[in-house]
Amino acid sequence: MIISLVKLAHRDSFDPSTVSSAVKVYGLLPQINTLMPKVIAKIRQEAPNLKVSLDSAPKRHFDALVAGDVHFALSSHQPPSSEQNIYRMVVAKRTFRLLMNRYHPLADLDLTPESLAEFDFGQVSLQGEKRLSFEHEYQELELANKKSVYQRQCN
Repeated sequence: MIISLVKLAHRDSFDPSTVSSAVKVYGLLPQINTLMPKVIAKIRQEAPNLKVSLDSAPKRHFDALVAGDVHFALSSHQPPSSEQNIYRMVVAKRTFRLLMNRYHPLADLDLTPESLAEFDFGQVSLQGEKRLSFEHEYQELELANKKSVYQRQCN
């Protein structure tokens, strides 16, 4: 794994036990906290002198990657269509959670598509997205068509 990381970042062959270059990774804290501890533990085992730099400052997820400031970006977002030359691979699946106040009318009910359809949803966005990140799940449950999800979310 370490050989692959450094080859991807530096395109060199090397001996992992002696490499002392740096690999820079961008990701928000949820991704960094979830994925990087195991990666860093493996790096420390195979390449103890490899420097790992983590950037978790909230910003547009792919800007630093496109600018060459980081080697990897951990993100649940898709790159913009103008950046389709970015190589992507799935490293984990993300699941969504429905959070509500304990006094919300749905808190004591079995959640069904019909009961959910009566209420509006929101999300926290660090990049100012206008679309709900769980919109496709919302549509698969046939809760609303694309237009109504967007209109509800923007109101």
